[in-house]
Amino acid sequence: MQLEFLHLSNFKNWINQDINLSCRMLCLCGNNGMGKTNFLDAIYYLCTGQSYFQSQDMLNINHHSDFFRIEGHFERNQTLESIVCTYRKGSRKQLKRNNVLYKRLAGHTGIFPVVAIAPDDMIIVNGHSVERRRFINFMLSNADAAYLNQLIAYQRVLKHRNAYLKDKQLTHSAVDQTLLDTYDVQLIDNGLQIFEKRKEAIKVLASMLMKVHENITDSNSRIELKLESQLTQNDFSHLLIDCRADDIRLGRSTTGIHKDDILIFLDGYELKKFGSQGQKKSILIALKLAQLSFLELYTKQAPLLLLDDLFDKLDRSRGERLLNYICHQLKSQVFITDTHSRRIPEIVHSIGLPLQLLGIDNGKIVKREIIQ
Repeated sequence: MQLEFLHLSNFKNWINQDINLSCRMLCLCGNNGMGKTNFLDAIYYLCTGQSYFQSQDMLNINHHSDFFRIEGHFERNQTLESIVCTYRKGSRKQLKRNNVLYKRLAGHTGIFPVVAIAPDDMIIVNGHSVERRRFINFMLSNADAAYLNQLIAYQRVLKHRNAYLKDKQLTHSAVDQTLLDTYDVQLIDNGLQIFEKRKEAIKVLASMLMKVHENITDSNSRIELKLESQLTQNDFSHLLIDCRADDIRLGRSTTGIHKDDILIFLDGYELKKFGSQGQKKSILIALKLAQLSFLELYTKQAPLLLLDDLFDKLDRSRGERLLNYICHQLKSQVFITDTHSRRIPEIVHSIGLPLQLLGIDNGKIVKREIIQ
């Protein structure tokens, strides 16, 4: 899969820009605040229907406008496809594929796989369990449409169950045990399937992670992934029954796959607690590249790879090793941002691949160059 053309209109600081993208490797150079990250986010929007960097669509509208529009043309399975994403203040976001409007954005998930790596992704390693669940949910939802439907169904029932429990807690009114039984049956049905798929996916991902990490670091350190779940050694239905009194008292659901976590171990020690910043950065990048390999395996497509500020917390030698792996081992079209105008072109040129260099200044392309 490759993005051939991108049009940006009123997207952050981009106004009516047409960009032809002709290479597998593209580098976007410019000072901080010039629009490089927004460029990557526009591509992410087209692939997923949502922003990678902002929680609200309205935050991506140019300050002097009331809408944004992003259009991209992709070569996918030897066919040219168009994706258009539009959002206007006060309206619902719209996503069209080949001029056909999606009724549900979930219908777009997994069709145009993409993986992004950005400095703030360190929260996956250092942050709360919700960040690692988001990571695994994104990966599995893009690889397996059934998983996405099960996850949506589980989250919908969980939301209703929590709202009911909270209402009963606040009003001190009697709880309908039969209604809770109904909620629990639905949680169990979808939760068990989600749990099993997460277990299997983490086994596959762990194997891929070891191989990638060894390639990009030349290290033989042992990396392990472990799914930490209440369901590992407990029957879900028994857990829900045993925790029901606590759920009613606290006004929320205290057990289920929404409490799962993914633990990362380096040579037997938990990375979050004992890893150095350099180790965490290297393993995070390897984890994301393993995610890319996982998506390629299950979608039968090479996902786009978006690398924002690649050399953040990476010295040049590690960056060169990483780029060498990306260029030689991956089939993906790669978009890289950097503040240094010659660093990445010099590295990629030494590897022997052509690269398209785009200079960016205040949301405008000010330089286009193909480096052979």
